[in-house]
Amino acid sequence: MDRAQSIGILCAVYGCAPAEAERIVLSVDGPLPQKRQAIGDHEQLLDALKQELGYCTCASDDALQILHDVLQAALDRTQSVDDPEAFARASRALEASLPLDAAPGVASWFVYGLQQRDLVWHGFRLTDVWITDKGRWLLQAIKRFPPPQK
Repeated sequence: MDRAQSIGILCAVYGCAPAEAERIVLSVDGPLPQKRQAIGDHEQLLDALKQELGYCTCASDDALQILHDVLQAALDRTQSVDDPEAFARASRALEASLPLDAAPGVASWFVYGLQQRDLVWHGFRLTDVWITDKGRWLLQAIKRFPPPQK
């Protein structure tokens, strides 16, 4: 159901004024997603990472790899809900990409941070992670423009 339909239903069923219905939908769905700029090269990827996540090039060499692995596992889980074996593999990959045993607090804050930035959302437990459109956008760019080899 799109935003206009939701507003229409609230007006029709509950007698809300259109402005009130729009406020309710906004409080549930959040603002309309912004049109994202295409990322055309590695420098633009770094700029997007800085803008979206506060990324700095002083980060550990594996920082982008960890982000890639978590987003890829979230994408794989999202796309395999109808295939129990693939879903289980993706769930194990997600668990393997987070330091759940060594640093569970860090893993928690990492997932919460990605969710706060609208790259993923998580359900009832930390590893119940699903990718968002914005997460797909960033993952695609990370795949297209990996860090230069040193």
